[in-house]
Amino acid sequence: MTDTTHQADNRHFLISVDGGGTKTEICIYDLLTEKSVSSFWGGANYKVLGIETVRSNLAEGLTGVCKDLGIVLDDIALCLLGVSGYDTEEDKDIYETMMVNFGFDTSRIVICNDSELIFRGLVDEPGLCIVAGTGSIVFGFSDDGRKIRAGGWGAPLSDQGSGYWIGAEIFRRYLDWFDGIEKWNEIFFEIEQLYGRQDPQNIAAKLACMDYSEVASFARIVMDTANRGNQLCCEIVSNAAEIISKLVISVYSRLSLKKIDQVSIVEVGSLFRDQYFEGKIQQNILSFISPIRVRFLKSASTPAESGIQYAKRLYHERFGKNGKKEQKIFG
Repeated sequence: MTDTTHQADNRHFLISVDGGGTKTEICIYDLLTEKSVSSFWGGANYKVLGIETVRSNLAEGLTGVCKDLGIVLDDIALCLLGVSGYDTEEDKDIYETMMVNFGFDTSRIVICNDSELIFRGLVDEPGLCIVAGTGSIVFGFSDDGRKIRAGGWGAPLSDQGSGYWIGAEIFRRYLDWFDGIEKWNEIFFEIEQLYGRQDPQNIAAKLACMDYSEVASFARIVMDTANRGNQLCCEIVSNAAEIISKLVISVYSRLSLKKIDQVSIVEVGSLFRDQYFEGKIQQNILSFISPIRVRFLKSASTPAESGIQYAKRLYHERFGKNGKKEQKIFG
């Protein structure tokens, strides 16, 4: 166990970790020089990769970034760990145990869902965070400290409206064509191109075995084809936007925000690069929330870089501006 008598003002580095299912970004920030460095490592979602793999990935990443700067983990004042798949107290216990075994005492660890890390990095007020990339989730943060979520429970049962959902939907339509219950569509050429124009039966069998990230990666092709006017792709992208919109409205309704005249909504994920998808969601949100003003935000930084702002606020709340210990705020 790390010596907890080590003074906070001797620890002047903060770490922000954005842990996903396929990769993890670790950003380390020096409070003295106000400079940061980021690097990428293996995934950190144990529900996707397993506990042992995640433990190894995090250990390698955390020690690696410290080694590059010539410091050790005991020099870290605060480690903010935002992880996709962090849903329950059991999840917290698993990640907290890992971090303690690495040498952190619990007072220097903050663990949250990756959407909270991103939201809090941009906004210090009530609002919502919409994540629509490989997966999907909507998190809401109330003015009385409550956290409300919808979605993000993992594919295939959840993550609706996500890149995975869009990819899976077009692959289902191809399988339906092969089974004789769907009309041929030009986008099916794109699917067959993946396998070098093999026999459709071989393609159908391979599609059924594709992994999560492979399915999600096809969403970009569906969206580009929709923008060229393909009706089937337009339908799928529109349905995805409607699903995400319903999740947002569900979370907003349960937040019961009071005495506010503006709500901040942070948009995160690759699907928001598509103007039609983003515009459809924003239109649905505005029509429901009106007359309250909505501020839509996107980060110009990576999630882990944005998370440093949240880590700095947490650090100063705990230790004060001069780095002297004031009060515990972490549970």
